[in-house]
Amino acid sequence: WRPMRRLQILSGGYEREAGDLRWTDAILRLSAKTTSTAFLNIAIADRCRNLRDGPVVLTCQGREFTIQLKHRAASFSLPIHSAGAAILVELKNPAGACSPSDDDISTDRRKLALRLSYLSLDDRPRFRCWENPEH
Repeated sequence: WRPMRRLQILSGGYEREAGDLRWTDAILRLSAKTTSTAFLNIAIADRCRNLRDGPVVLTCQGREFTIQLKHRAASFSLPIHSAGAAILVELKNPAGACSPSDDDISTDRRKLALRLSYLSLDDRPRFRCWENPEH
């Protein structure tokens, strides 16, 4: 018997290739499902440069975490307990999202907020575990 872990992007994520998440919209919605304790591992590498600085908010299992970005980046691992039921996880950028085409940087009209360098649901934490969210 092996524990089951599944992480699915519901909305707000943009991929270069299948499974290769790079950018989020203002709200990234995920579904996490696991039969044993698992860790949601997230690394935020940057924020779209036209957006104001400030924290991002992670909501999971009725808990809300305010994540302070340092140099527009942060990484953390959050324990997930879903007992086989799917749970909703939201990563919100209160500053919203913007399009690179707004500044004539490119023709990309997608609304972008956060650039992720890592997103997974694993049996071990990859980053500092987020029981006490002070960063």
